[in-house]
Amino acid sequence: RVLASMDLLGDITPSVKIQASVSYPLIRAAIQCMTVHAVPELKPKAVSLISSLYTSYPDLRENILDDTFGTLIPYLGVGRKCRRDVPLPSEAGTMESVNVMTALLVQLVQGCAIMPLNSSPEAIRSAYAACISTADDFWARCMGCIGSARAMRMESDADFVCVMVGMVQDLLQISCSKYWPSASTILIRLVTNLNSCMGLLSPDPVVRQFCVDVLGKILSAVHKDSARLATSADRLDDVVSEVGNENISEAAVELVLKILQSSDASSAASARLFLCLRTLCEDLGKFEASSQNLDDLHDHASELLAAANDTLSSYAATSCENTLSQEDVTLVMKVTVHQQFLTAAPAMLSWLLEIIDSKKQ
Repeated sequence: RVLASMDLLGDITPSVKIQASVSYPLIRAAIQCMTVHAVPELKPKAVSLISSLYTSYPDLRENILDDTFGTLIPYLGVGRKCRRDVPLPSEAGTMESVNVMTALLVQLVQGCAIMPLNSSPEAIRSAYAACISTADDFWARCMGCIGSARAMRMESDADFVCVMVGMVQDLLQISCSKYWPSASTILIRLVTNLNSCMGLLSPDPVVRQFCVDVLGKILSAVHKDSARLATSADRLDDVVSEVGNENISEAAVELVLKILQSSDASSAASARLFLCLRTLCEDLGKFEASSQNLDDLHDHASELLAAANDTLSSYAATSCENTLSQEDVTLVMKVTVHQQFLTAAPAMLSWLLEIIDSKKQ
């Protein structure tokens, strides 16, 4: 009954307005359900419900994050035995088990993706900024958990460092899943937040070491993906050739959207929406950087939004069977992910070199 009730609440929350007096107890109950290890089916339902409440009630987002961190952290596991017991949809009908914090974060960020009703450049940026601010707020709280524990001379910071390292591993693992395009964006936002007084610029050596470890893991993944894409260039050309777009990054995004048509999962619809919104904002940014005419920018923004909505409508209205192998799907996803990391890689490398330079310690 509890599982059925949570499913029902998650379905009706976006369309039925709940009063604050009801929503607060509901939020706390859902967060408490994420701490129950004895009933494995309960956690994913609770994560989905919290994500639905977070998306539907922007005014409550700060409270949801505060309550989540205040309640959930003691139940995440200790040391390197952090639990990975929340299944997320993965490729070929399989499930990928991740930490509950990872599952919550990707669904919160992806759930915030809503196409703007206004075609102005400001409206488009604001729509995507909701996803970015969620990732930033989440990571800022994570970094604060390490710093505050150290300041109070507690031992729990070492455990939470392991939790965060585990989250990074989870995100790297699912970033090449067609269902979770938000994972790579979340990692990029973590990298951005590391270059701050709570990260690489922190006076605490434990915090700085954590930042170095994370940057090393991400750069290592970028290097491995570069090598794999280089050796698979011919195969990749064959896979994306059917799209008819000479820009391989754009062709890969189009192909991912097409691949998502083969799935009826709700996470597929969420992935399509997030991917379209992110691509819309990136295309607008590229045009803005190359144009000096404000009128041209507004006209182009309107055209981009109309095209994005048409794309969403066409892919949502039809379905098709995915004819690509699992290896080809992963290869295409790596293209969409790799381009983001490749842009950030020089800055990450320079930060690493700076912090390990003994003259600058």
